[in-house]
Order: sequence, then structure tokens, then C-alpha cells
Amino acid sequence: MNAKGNPDDPARIVQTSQTVELERRISKLEEAQKELANHLLARHTQTMTWILSAVGLIVVAISLAVTWMGISSRTESREASDRMETRVQKAIDTMNANFEKLAGDALKRPGMEILSEGKPLEGKEFSAPMMQLTLKGFALHNNGEKRTDSIKAWLYCSRGVSLVGARISAETYDPEYPSMSLLLGFNNLTLGKDETWPFEDDLYLQLSPAPSQTNFACKLVVYYGGDKPAEAKFRLRLGK
Repeated sequence: MNAKGNPDDPARIVQTSQTVELERRISKLEEAQKELANHLLARHTQTMTWILSAVGLIVVAISLAVTWMGISSRTESREASDRMETRVQKAIDTMNANFEKLAGDALKRPGMEILSEGKPLEGKEFSAPMMQLTLKGFALHNNGEKRTDSIKAWLYCSRGVSLVGARISAETYDPEYPSMSLLLGFNNLTLGKDETWPFEDDLYLQLSPAPSQTNFACKLVVYYGGDKPAEAKFRLRLGK
């Protein structure tokens, strides 16, 4: 019989034994691999469980923190809103008060009275026994509600009358008052409410009448910042 086909051949017996042992070891190795895989899977599952639990706890903590912050924020926001509303209301009240004051001041106007010896100059008549006349006791009084602007005063006269010592004199186109002279305007004079300012100098008028002329017309015009200038007309009469 051929040695290859003999089952009792020692070489074949050894080869068969080695094959069986190798298969047994491979089988144990596969089982060990499965156990290792199962163990790793279990550990992985446990680790994931811990991670998910931790994440869950973190999420719960964050949710609680957000909820608390939301409640606190709403409370703080409400308090901040109340404080802001109070400040805004105070600012509005202050602004309204200032506006009313400014509006009231804007509506206020100065006033002006032209006085002679403490009485209105308007309509008065002064006698001039000679060709010269001295007028005394002129004054300006602010009877308005606020201080005047810088005051300027001009004296307008009919023909035949001139102001002695006038700083500025000029002719006009008014046939009734063809000449004008500046009385005030160099000292930036202003008058407060109810304030009176007497003229520092007397007025010296020179009369140059035409033949048979005995009456002269004058007009004192005061610019003071009002809606229109104040004026007072008075007359001069030659003779006693």
C-alpha cells in the first residue's frame, strides 16, 4: 500500500494532530476575541451611558440656570424699566417746564413810556420866551415785562428847530419833521422791567422861526426792541 494512503502512517498522524490543535487554538482565539469584543461593547455602552447621564445633568443644570436667569432678568428688566420710565418722566417734566418758561419769555415784550417831569410827554406844549428853550426832566420808563434791547432815541423837529450840541443830525423826507437828531445810542443803555432812566443832559433847542411863525412841532422816537418804537409828540410855542 502507498504510504500516502496509510492511516497508520506516523507522519500523517502527527500532521492530523497538529491540525486539530491548530483548529482548537483558533477556536479559543475566536472565543476570546468575541469575549473581548463583548467586554469592549459593554464598557463602551457603560461609558456612553455615563456620558449621556452627565450631558443630561448638564442640560438640566443649564435649563435651571437659564430659567433662573430669565426670572431674574425679567425682574431686573422690570425694575430697570421702572427706573428708566421715572427718569424719562422727570426729563419730560423738566423739558415741559423749560419750554413753558422759554415760551413765556418769548411772548414777553418790553414796553416804553416817554416821560416829562414824571408824566407822559405826549401832547405837552412848552413855551419859549426867547429863541432858545431848555427842556428838563425827560425820562424813559420800561413798563413792559422784560428788559429792553439797546436803546436809541431820535428827536424829530419841524422847520425852524434844531438841537444844540447834537452828535448826529440829518435831514429827513418827512415834510412835517424835516430834521432829526440823535439823543441816545452811544452808551448801550438798556432798561429792566419797571426801570426808569432820567436823561443825563437837558435838551437845548434853538428856534429859527420864519416870519410870523410861533408854533413848532417835535417828536421823540425811542427804539428799544419792542414790536414798534415808542414815540411822543409835543409842541413848542414862541412867547410867554
